[in-house]
Amino acid sequence: MAAIKWQSFDISLGFTTPLNTAKGPITERHAILLSIEDERAKGWGEASPLSGFGGEDLSDCLAALEQIPSTTGEAYAYALNIADSLPCASSAIVGALADHQARVRGIPLALQMAASQGLRPSPRLRCNALLSTGDVEQALSAQAQGFGALKWKSSGNIEQDAQAVQAIRKAVGPSIRLRIDANGSWTQSDTVAFARLVSECDLDYVEQPLPVGDEEALAYFTESKLRVALDESASSIAAIAAACESLWAEVLVIKAQWLGGYPALRKALQLAKARHPRRVVVTSTLDSAVGRAHALHATAALGLDNEIHGLATGILLSADVGDDGVVGGRWELSKQPGIGFDPVL
Repeated sequence: MAAIKWQSFDISLGFTTPLNTAKGPITERHAILLSIEDERAKGWGEASPLSGFGGEDLSDCLAALEQIPSTTGEAYAYALNIADSLPCASSAIVGALADHQARVRGIPLALQMAASQGLRPSPRLRCNALLSTGDVEQALSAQAQGFGALKWKSSGNIEQDAQAVQAIRKAVGPSIRLRIDANGSWTQSDTVAFARLVSECDLDYVEQPLPVGDEEALAYFTESKLRVALDESASSIAAIAAACESLWAEVLVIKAQWLGGYPALRKALQLAKARHPRRVVVTSTLDSAVGRAHALHATAALGLDNEIHGLATGILLSADVGDDGVVGGRWELSKQPGIGFDPVL
């Protein structure tokens, strides 16, 4: 059996412009890149918890990555065992193992993932643009680059958010999807007022308007014709199963890494489609090119090319560790093995 070596690297990624959220601005991103290496190849994974948004505590994640077993079989079992409590660490381990194996075989990661399920990966995907604010000039710039959907974070002010939707819709026309993310910061009355103000704007969806725990109140919005997506309320397999069993929300926004990686994403998709099919939108965790590449390959492996996903967040970074291949909101599966590149540290 080939001897393997694990190694982790702390990285910090700056943003070109602070990303405004209802919980405050995000100006930089800390992440951990994880590598596995033997004499045949080197594979890469990423762990990117973000305090207040998703994933485990960063120190707990680091501690878990220091205890990975030294054989691939034991490491994979270890990753699955910690997936519920330490999903980012689990995702990094599973991802690095999968990238390593794909490189050994000389095939793209998506092809390996899909083949393990008897599937064929999607050859291309579409991604939305994540704007740093609900700004018309940013929206027009993204439209000019070829993006077919735009998303931005709530300002925390319902009237201001509605004005942004109205202004952007007027500027970009009817063909582009518009999405706004409240990160659970609105009240029920806020959401009702917002629905009324944007009723003529053909909004694709509002992401997580209410806090986690208030999901049952979402049923109130059926009469408002406001499409709701769950994000923070879909942060674990158990939460997704509960939402699919009892809630009507039409869209699930899923961050594969914060669930535990590809195996968990595959399970989430099965739950979403089992009874009343939901739309599944896969998004990044504001991670580096390594994490985004893993999410893109996993999304392609599951054949989710009918949606516009939130995996083009690299344009927000002032510097990155590589190129995930997203250009103008479009990604095509290359013939390069694994995730397609080695990160530059």
